[in-house]
Amino acid sequence: MNSYAFDLGSIYNTGWNNVKIGMALKNFGPDIRYRVDDDGDGLYDEDPWDLFDNDGDGLIDEDGPELEVKIPMHFSLGISGDLMRSDNSYWIASLQLDNVIDRMETWNLGTEYKLGNIFLRTGYQFGYDAAGFSAGAGWQVPTSLGIFNIDYAYTDMGYLAENMIKSAHRVSLKMRY
Repeated sequence: MNSYAFDLGSIYNTGWNNVKIGMALKNFGPDIRYRVDDDGDGLYDEDPWDLFDNDGDGLIDEDGPELEVKIPMHFSLGISGDLMRSDNSYWIASLQLDNVIDRMETWNLGTEYKLGNIFLRTGYQFGYDAAGFSAGAGWQVPTSLGIFNIDYAYTDMGYLAENMIKSAHRVSLKMRY
């Protein structure tokens, strides 16, 4: 099989309170079609049951049917902006809509507050089967080697986890130099 798809996106900065509006269209392209040669004769698209030459190759068809599969086209629209900004702190919020061709529409809402080198984050996902609330914290440490970020995040996995301890916990270490 082979196929192709395109992604297209844009972002617009309104110039007011750092409000940005963005959109992305992902996986825009034709359906995927698997090419299967069950009998090894080098020919495709042959149906063993109809006894006709469906593909025009001069032979009665003998391979199984090949199904087309849709690429999951995905459209996202988001907005983010400053709720508050000063020299050493800020508070930003964002809202995102995701529309994927093979599932229900979902919404994501999030916010981040920074005070000095400390970051506090929280968010909520609407329209998902399991995930909902998430929260996290981070600490930025400047050194002579670069700037390190240490982050922790918790995601409530709903009915997929038995309790808070068995939900998703993530720790990351990033370095900028």
